[in-house]
Amino acid sequence: MSASTSVVWSREEERAFESAIAMQHSIEDSKEQWQKIALIVPNKTIEELKQHYQLLVDDVTATDAGYVPIPNCTFSSTNESIRGYGNELAGTTHYSNAQGGKGGCRTQ
Repeated sequence: MSASTSVVWSREEERAFESAIAMQHSIEDSKEQWQKIALIVPNKTIEELKQHYQLLVDDVTATDAGYVPIPNCTFSSTNESIRGYGNELAGTTHYSNAQGGKGGCRTQ
């Protein structure tokens, strides 16, 4: 599969991926690490997981470099962070989006 191929990820798969990365990621890029992540994220190949991880790294790098504007969001809880991540890995965040989240976001 090429890097330009689009693979659809459900919200549940995204959450599983984020949790798996938080639990399993290390600096060493090992086959065992990706096999463990693949067990946590069903229906995705190791190659798809690696490509998705690289997209995440690229997005964070671009955001940190100031190339991507951070949304100005309001949230339903005071415990959530300005970037909307709050307790996302625990599944408790109500991220503001057009899919029924509480609050609202707009880029400036």
